[in-house]
Amino acid sequence: KGIPVTEKEGEITSPYIRTQLRAGDYLGVEKALPDAVIQKGGADDIFAALGVSIDRKPIKEQEEIGGKESILQNFLHWCCDMLEIEQTPEIHIITDPEFSRRECSFGGYDAVNRCIYTVVLNRNTADVLRTLAHELVHHRQNETTGISGQDGGTGSDVENEANAVAGMIMREYGRKHPEIFES
Repeated sequence: KGIPVTEKEGEITSPYIRTQLRAGDYLGVEKALPDAVIQKGGADDIFAALGVSIDRKPIKEQEEIGGKESILQNFLHWCCDMLEIEQTPEIHIITDPEFSRRECSFGGYDAVNRCIYTVVLNRNTADVLRTLAHELVHHRQNETTGISGQDGGTGSDVENEANAVAGMIMREYGRKHPEIFES
């Protein structure tokens, strides 16, 4: 049973902490720490004492992304844990208004460089997360069986699996985080 934390929402459990540590989710672990520890900068000392290396920013961005960064970071780590991703891919945030027209897509996975491109400009948060989930499925497919650029064609097994799994991920995450459906 979790320990109710009155200054935080919900309950903190050992499995929750272990999951966040495995995923390297600094923000997820930080949620379990008392606010006083965070305000005094003690979180880094706790991580160092645990011998944990925390990747605080796997998402690479060049511009402000409208307050979605922490949501994207948390979703990325949660999704990587759920999909049992071995190595978190680099995520490139696209704010170029012409990218989607040029590529006829809101995102993509580069199987050679193992990185993901996700458009965030003028999109609902849930829609951005669904694109990220879809591309993360492709990353996991690449880790387990290897994929090529031709594998993602419309109607292919690789693409159908990414669509189906991304849909299941969004249902699960959306139940836990209904705020993603707000504009």
